[in-house]
Amino acid sequence: MRARGEALRAGHPERAKDLLDAARRLREATGAPLPPGECGDVDRIQAALNLLEDPAGGTLGRS
Repeated sequence: MRARGEALRAGHPERAKDLLDAARRLREATGAPLPPGECGDVDRIQAALNLLEDPAGGTLGRS
């Protein structure tokens, strides 16, 4: 999770989005759920990405 948050804080939202998408695809491919301890981090990063992509507050989906 650290790399995704770091990418966003470093001003690389596309990298953060790519990392979230890759992690989601890996979880789906392996049937592994998102660890409960990471749910808040994923939600926080996705919310920040949503605001960057749609400042009006629309949601663009959770990765």
